[in-house]
Amino acid sequence: MRPALAAVAALATLSAVVPTGPTAYAASSAASSSDWRAAACAEDNRDGLALGAYTVAQSQQRRVKQIPTLTLTAQRLVFASGTRCDLISLDGSVPFGREVKGHGSSISVLGELVVGGMSQGEMEGSGSLTGVGGTEPIRGIRDVVLGAEVFTDVETGTMPDSTSLPESWRNQPYTFTHTRTGFTASVEGRTSKERTFAVTPATRAAAKRRLASALADADSAAERRDARRTYRLALEGVRLVMKRFRHEWTGELPG
Repeated sequence: MRPALAAVAALATLSAVVPTGPTAYAASSAASSSDWRAAACAEDNRDGLALGAYTVAQSQQRRVKQIPTLTLTAQRLVFASGTRCDLISLDGSVPFGREVKGHGSSISVLGELVVGGMSQGEMEGSGSLTGVGGTEPIRGIRDVVLGAEVFTDVETGTMPDSTSLPESWRNQPYTFTHTRTGFTASVEGRTSKERTFAVTPATRAAAKRRLASALADADSAAERRDARRTYRLALEGVRLVMKRFRHEWTGELPG
């Protein structure tokens, strides 16, 4: 019995249970494989289910409203073995004047639980909660996996002889049949608006100091390029005012 399904059974409730996260899927994990989708599913394959070759059976996309060059994608992979993997990913570019500070997802694999021939309704069979973020902007957003869940269409087994279960469930055969997967994907960051100001020797000197500091702290050519662009705007009397945002996409992949 899957750990999450056992937890559902123990609670004996039709409501969703606390997800089994948090887990962060690092971009480097996906980049280490020529097939980032397969790599993400293999990382999440806690039960050691058979994987192998797969086809993309379902795919949904949603652009991030505040940064339209970024796209969130929800996909279902069906492997030749019959194993399924639902995953959420983020891909695209972040233009000048915008930043991504964090991203995450929650995934709930739902299905009908039948115990001893009696339906117990729809329950969460497994789930995950992921998230990464910090004070520094996240760069290199390319096929970043926010979360993944590996499961089978139908799971069968026998309920354990546990006092945490209803007595009528103990030692009874059960079947968990997947019905749908619910998910929420989120992106947090900042967008900017231009504001003008009067250029003076003092503002030019301050802009030069900020440029020197930014170039010293820069870790990439992109950061150095942005620093120089901000400096040029300051010399023209333009500054960027940053505003935080959070974008969420909630949907489901039907069974």
